[in-house]
Amino acid sequence: MKIATWNLNCIDANSGVRGKRIQSELDRVAADVWILTESHPLFAPSGHRLIATSSPAIDRVKGGRWVTIWVRDEMEATEVVLREQDERMAAVRIVRAPYRSVVVFGTVLPWRADTRHAEYRGARVFEHTLREHAKEWDAQMTGEEDTELCIAGDFNQEFRANGPIGTRIGRAALDEILQNSKLTCATGGSQDPLVHRRCGTNIDHILISKGLRVSDVLPESWPESIPVPRRISDHYGISITVADA
Repeated sequence: MKIATWNLNCIDANSGVRGKRIQSELDRVAADVWILTESHPLFAPSGHRLIATSSPAIDRVKGGRWVTIWVRDEMEATEVVLREQDERMAAVRIVRAPYRSVVVFGTVLPWRADTRHAEYRGARVFEHTLREHAKEWDAQMTGEEDTELCIAGDFNQEFRANGPIGTRIGRAALDEILQNSKLTCATGGSQDPLVHRRCGTNIDHILISKGLRVSDVLPESWPESIPVPRRISDHYGISITVADA
């Protein structure tokens, strides 16, 4: 199953030429599951149906959402109703009979200048929100022994690397959460596709639980241009192909 995430930099329903360029990349990547961030419920990857979106938020305009999750038409999937944190997170359950189901969370975590929480700023807002999101991941997986977990989206944090976006505190918090939740970052460190392309360090990530493994193919990133053409987005997209461990 190929899982991909991409921040579309506030795409809307009337996306024009930029939308066509993005659609061309989506078609080329041909993912089974798309976690699109800063997207819109009416901006659809071809051959996919919308399963879940984050809730409307005051910092999204024209019907845009922080997270939309799309699944290939022929796949069986349902929305997972979240208890908390639903403005910047959404989730779906993908049935893969006779294999284990996978619950996929899409997320957007705060950046250093994010003003969403008046009581937190900088690295602390990232740390606080990450811990709250992790509570939701763990709550949804409690008692789900035959289900695997995947979290994908815009983390606004480099993994095991210094960079201009994230912080030392954020890296430490992410490491702790991964250990506590028994997750692996499939797109960071030596597996970071941007590092291999020598075009920076990734801040969008895909995390997987121990019952999943990444195929032998290195995680993919796009567009090909360095840096990312602003006429398309301000983020690279990434994808991995997973199988049962």
